[in-house]
Amino acid sequence: MPDGGVPVLALTAAIFALSGAAALTFETLWFHQADLAFGSGVAASSLVLAAFMAGLALGNAIAARRGDALRRPLRVFALLELGVAITGFALVVRLSHLGPLLAGVLGPLAPHPSVLGAARFAAAFALLIVPTTAMGLTLPILVRALATSTETFGPALGRLYGWNTLGAVAGVALAEGWAIGGLGIRGTALAAAGANLVAAAGALALSRWTDPGIDAAGAAEEVTEAAGRGWSWRAAAFGSGFALLALEVVGFRFLSLFVITRAETFAWMLCTVLLGIGAGG
Repeated sequence: MPDGGVPVLALTAAIFALSGAAALTFETLWFHQADLAFGSGVAASSLVLAAFMAGLALGNAIAARRGDALRRPLRVFALLELGVAITGFALVVRLSHLGPLLAGVLGPLAPHPSVLGAARFAAAFALLIVPTTAMGLTLPILVRALATSTETFGPALGRLYGWNTLGAVAGVALAEGWAIGGLGIRGTALAAAGANLVAAAGALALSRWTDPGIDAAGAAEEVTEAAGRGWSWRAAAFGSGFALLALEVVGFRFLSLFVITRAETFAWMLCTVLLGIGAGG
């Protein structure tokens, strides 16, 4: 049974690394299916990246407003992982059939291809935002679980973010390098969902060993202090994220000139970016 901050941190980091692997496996699979739905690698990469990052932002915003009230964050994390497993797999199965599914609703827009394309993009975005928002909630909730007297906010955030991102690198590499070819799209999606379920089970087990009565005010004090630094910090973070995602899309276009398979280009671009983010974390 874990005893003290270090074993709890190590176990939580392992759970979150597994969660990251599942999340980026799903992102890779969504790209494959969106590429089939839209017939354009650039449109698919833009859709998946935009929905993924928007979901992370929305999840973080929800956690900032409601997270302080959580007294059992590890159990909430387990529920989120279950939600990601279900909705992530469902999207892998259905995303490539988005056109036929929406034909009855969007049929009147057929004479206007640009409007029709925008409507299909918006519909796909709305579907993807569901699991990605759940993914965005996981990091602040786990940081809340660790931001106690044994692990302050800064180190908890850096370590969890780093391990989650390194797990994401492993997920992308394994999915594109082996799993999709060996297991197929649906088989890989089932494996990703299974990883989410294992992470959920691990969080539930860990919640039995940690203090269930977290002091909401005490645990949130450092988070509140860090969040109140002013608009200059937020503007800098916004600009950094804008530049990163813009460069990812530009980089995808550039690499597509030299790599025949668009899915491989997307996967290895993600690996490179995530490896740097994980090392920084």
